[in-house]
Amino acid sequence: MNLSDLTGFDWQSLMEPAGEYAVELAKSGGKSIAQSGLDTLKEKWAKVDWKDSQSTYKKNLLDSVSTTKVLGNPKSINVESIYTDCYVFDRLSALRRFSGELDEIDRQGLIVLEQNQRLSALDIALTGENLFILGRPGAGKTTFLKYLAILGCRGKIQKTPVFISLKEWSDSSLSILPFIAKQFDQCGFPNAEPFVTTLLQRGKAILLLDGLDEVNEAGDKRGQTIREIVKLSQKFKNCQYCLTCRTAATDYSFDKFKYIEVADFDAIQQVHFVTQWYDGNSKHLNSFLDGWNEIQQEGLRELGKTPLLLTLMCLAFEETLAFPARQVDIYKDAIDALLRKWDTSRLIGRDTFYKNLSFSRREHLLEGIASKFYFDSRTAFRRREVEAVILDYLRRLPDKEKSEYADAGIVLRQIEAQHGLIVERAVDIFSFSHLTLQEYLTASYLVKSHDEKLLDRLVTAALEDQKWREVILYTVGLLPSADPILTRMATQLKVMRGNQPGVIRFLGYCLCEAHIRNTKKGAPEPRIAGLNVSEIRDRIDGKVTAEKLPALTMAETTKIAEHISKIQAFLMAREKKYDFGMAARIVAVASDLIIQKPNRTASLLGGYFFRPEDFISYLYACRLMIECLEVSVSKQRDGYIDSVMSLTEVDVLNAIK
Repeated sequence: MNLSDLTGFDWQSLMEPAGEYAVELAKSGGKSIAQSGLDTLKEKWAKVDWKDSQSTYKKNLLDSVSTTKVLGNPKSINVESIYTDCYVFDRLSALRRFSGELDEIDRQGLIVLEQNQRLSALDIALTGENLFILGRPGAGKTTFLKYLAILGCRGKIQKTPVFISLKEWSDSSLSILPFIAKQFDQCGFPNAEPFVTTLLQRGKAILLLDGLDEVNEAGDKRGQTIREIVKLSQKFKNCQYCLTCRTAATDYSFDKFKYIEVADFDAIQQVHFVTQWYDGNSKHLNSFLDGWNEIQQEGLRELGKTPLLLTLMCLAFEETLAFPARQVDIYKDAIDALLRKWDTSRLIGRDTFYKNLSFSRREHLLEGIASKFYFDSRTAFRRREVEAVILDYLRRLPDKEKSEYADAGIVLRQIEAQHGLIVERAVDIFSFSHLTLQEYLTASYLVKSHDEKLLDRLVTAALEDQKWREVILYTVGLLPSADPILTRMATQLKVMRGNQPGVIRFLGYCLCEAHIRNTKKGAPEPRIAGLNVSEIRDRIDGKVTAEKLPALTMAETTKIAEHISKIQAFLMAREKKYDFGMAARIVAVASDLIIQKPNRTASLLGGYFFRPEDFISYLYACRLMIECLEVSVSKQRDGYIDSVMSLTEVDVLNAIK
């Protein structure tokens, strides 16, 4: 495609005014210049090949904005090939009000807090309004500006795009016009600055100013940058300005700019992004989406709401064409990317007290915040609460790491601005940007604490409340040996199973039937406590018939069937990788029994004191134990597997008394 043939603003219309302005500059330069010199200057401008100049500029700009690299990965990513429509809020989250109970906010509650009308960023940009675009790290702000630049080069925007890295400009020590003019040096102009000034005076440019937060604050550099941007926008009012900055990175305001905030990816955007990524490779795309849509990948899907983290997942998936078996590895990489690599990969330094905290100290601080509120069953917290946690941590630092200028409010703001790990959802209401990250950081805190009482609390909470499922899975996944937790879980399973006759009868029946099914033809029948398993099974059956105990209702039986089905599906999906021994066989029998003989199941489990909800909790705990075994390192794996839906000989004998 010939760039010079595309529609858009035609530079040739600026030939005369640019040449005239160049002459005026020459006359006012403070040195006398002969008429012959002025005539020569006019001739030079008259000889400019405007079509070629514009084509050269477009090509150079496209070369600089059409690709990007992520966190030092050697693979260059084509912006157009992966670009996914960017959506924004026109009401900033930090300005929204919340008037509910924070204790009642859960995963869904965070979504409700974020709900606002999502608008197309491109549609807003095409109105010609000046935009101040805020967003968390990795939200796609730079990619959006690059896409606008590409559209300008393609002639889809009727202004000449000028892409400016504010950090590069600030570090150059040039004022804004000479810095912009350098981008036009290869266009064949006698002097690019008169053309740039004329372009701006006529309002024929869209200035894409990227990364205000990346400008160093030392020596008032950021303040000076802001003043020059304001002065530029006031002097050349007919141009359009699109300025990006991280949320919470600055308190400065820009008059006559529309403030918008980049929204997280929704499910549709995520699939579109991945589809673009694997364009032309349907096999890899289908493989990615199959893994992506698995139930246990909810945490990954949540992280993938941030474009940067979704990009990291795509890059990681390409290495093995599978998601890591240990999800904690992905979460560790996500924390590492946001906490360490995102700024350092782009050589960005920050100039606040917070920079004196080492990365490990920052991670410890975040773990403390995450665990404190998670143990309080909180996913959202007020400013004063989180600042109190930060201040307590800062006071406990070694003397040599303390600062007389330490301020919890500043640290909170820097955590949000630099890493986007904690964000302001509404006025003075904060949460972690992804609940998955709060869960991971809580698990990391538990692993590093070496606190036996905390492990006891974790196991008790996880077996009773499904909200703790991810935390315990991440914890056992991070531990070099998960036996301290698994031992506690196995002990607790026995307590939860209890000695209720209905549960003992049901499990005893299933255990015997599982042994019978697993016995090869002609082999002796297995025995338990000196009795053939078929005899035990029949005696359990006869006892239930004779006692005529009240059976479960069909609603209760159906609810139990759902949980047994979940355990069976989980085991079947992994039976090729793991040997779950008798546990898998008992679950298979239980599933068949409850489907084929629901009335018999209802009778086996029935009784005057049977509580279906307790048995359902026990079934969930069994499934959780299996999930923990899948991701943990253990010396006693077989013993823990045997604890799932198991009975001792004494239990079996009690079932037939």
